[in-house]
Amino acid sequence: MRRLTAMIQETDHVTNDESNLISSTPCTGFVKTASGMRNHIMAVGQAMLNVNGREVPLNNILYVPDSNANLILVKALTNDGACVAFDSEHATLELSDSTIVTSDLNPRTRHYEIPRLKHEALIVL
Repeated sequence: MRRLTAMIQETDHVTNDESNLISSTPCTGFVKTASGMRNHIMAVGQAMLNVNGREVPLNNILYVPDSNANLILVKALTNDGACVAFDSEHATLELSDSTIVTSDLNPRTRHYEIPRLKHEALIVL
């Protein structure tokens, strides 16, 4: 099995649950958290996010078992053609296939959260 070294970019999503990935390739590397900790990357792959009954593909997802949350990066979404709008309590995503997703701001964590369906995820800037 070929091992890759991940190049962390602002276009990489993160999952802490390998079962979220529908395909993956083992890789090495780490992500640095806001607190300065280094969490190891075990794989990079693709997932399908179930949103409003529609499958939305997400690419460049890093499998980081020690991550505190599943993260979807706004920059990665907009690179794939999505439009994202924020207000004080919600984030609205219009994906490239015209799927509309509304996420609510969690006042405790200050993250916008996509409602739990198949997988849970946070939206980060």
